[in-house]
Amino acid sequence: MKNKPWQQGHFDGLCGIYSLINAMDYLHYGFSEDDCSTLFRYLVESAGTQFPAALFDGFDFEPLCNLAEFLPAHFKGRSKLRFLRPFVNETMEDVEQFFDEIRPFVHESSVAVLGLGDPWDHWTVCTKVDPSSFKLLDSYGLKRLPKFVFALENQKGQIRLDYRETIV
Repeated sequence: MKNKPWQQGHFDGLCGIYSLINAMDYLHYGFSEDDCSTLFRYLVESAGTQFPAALFDGFDFEPLCNLAEFLPAHFKGRSKLRFLRPFVNETMEDVEQFFDEIRPFVHESSVAVLGLGDPWDHWTVCTKVDPSSFKLLDSYGLKRLPKFVFALENQKGQIRLDYRETIV
């Protein structure tokens, strides 16, 4: 049997950094690989004391937000970046409510970095919200996740959507 190749995320916790790079790449169409590589280096260096622990354990929400705050300096003169955490103090009744409330934030010139909880503990970028799914730009290769796979609390067989940990 042929072995599957290992991907980002199997051994490292860098999906948070990749989510920021993918968000910037999506919003600034035309980034070169060198631009993304430079941004990767900038974010890793900006993370400072978070390393090496973040390499193995990933970034929690607050450290990832702090890292996102370094992006305007990197893009000085090229972009007006603004980050919001619209749901950090909200209480959602169900996944349907989150879909309804995130939809106005995600459009051609704005994306959302979503926190996916158990069993994945992963950061991804949402580029479109359809009535029944999220379209993603993801470091692990996810393209789309249907609404029915999510739950707001841990439930067997579903992905916990950490809606409070959303950056737009």
